[in-house]
Amino acid sequence: IYMLSKYLKKAAAVMSSVMIFSFAIQAVSPSFVAKADSGTEYYKYNLVTAKTTTYTLPIIYSYMPTYYNMNTSYLDDDPRENASLEQAVVLLNPSSNGIANIGTGFIIGDHEIMTAAHCVYDNGKFVDNVTIKLPTNNPADEGSYISLTATNLHVPKLYTNNVIGNDYAIITVEENLSDYGSVFLGIPTSDIVDKNVTIHNLGYNGYAYLKIDDGTAYSITENGNLLYSNLISKGGTSGGPVYVQSTFGNSNETSGSFTMQTYKTVVGIVSQAGENITEATCIRSEILQFAYNNSNL
Repeated sequence: IYMLSKYLKKAAAVMSSVMIFSFAIQAVSPSFVAKADSGTEYYKYNLVTAKTTTYTLPIIYSYMPTYYNMNTSYLDDDPRENASLEQAVVLLNPSSNGIANIGTGFIIGDHEIMTAAHCVYDNGKFVDNVTIKLPTNNPADEGSYISLTATNLHVPKLYTNNVIGNDYAIITVEENLSDYGSVFLGIPTSDIVDKNVTIHNLGYNGYAYLKIDDGTAYSITENGNLLYSNLISKGGTSGGPVYVQSTFGNSNETSGSFTMQTYKTVVGIVSQAGENITEATCIRSEILQFAYNNSNL
């Protein structure tokens, strides 16, 4: 009961600016039932065999399920030096033809990392390799990280067809990431803009240091696919989380203790970065389905 009331209080407090999801959908209302004849198509690239396959996730009528499991883990403050940041943000080094780049990703499941599609698919093809580092301190100096083994890359076909607003992807890894937590995903609402809600982003910013920036959103596009903000980002932050945060007090009815906990809800994925303007792909219904209700991962 305590755990349930804790998460319900949290959900009620932030629902106006973001609809929170960090769960595997257990059951849905009829308005969330899939159609059988169409949906969102994805490419899955196996890094071992270098083979690409396709799959389609069925279209959904509505982005808002009426029944779901909110009993999920949250992230404690990062104990690493120089930051109170999620432990679930990873450094990516995708490479093709011997040329390596820098990107960011974040853990969303036991074997899944979300990032931007352009971090793993570039110039009309998947990258040859993705080196993934889970830092154990900040900065991520040589040897102060855990190396992860990427197995598959998933991107929407719409991205490969240059359809704007589809710059999102998932990398699956061999290692079990459950010890490192996973982030909340939420659908941003217009209140983020209208109420001038503070937003943040995390990314490696072209260096081994994990950087944080704070700002506000300019706008969300009418179709809900893109969020524009005054966050200051650079190339290495591509694929990093854009998030809102709220601090709540939680009382333990058994022990009588009272603690404060900060919750961070990811509402976007950095797509294009610049000085005083950052474009992020909004978390939305098909991305929730892609992340949480996808047997192809």
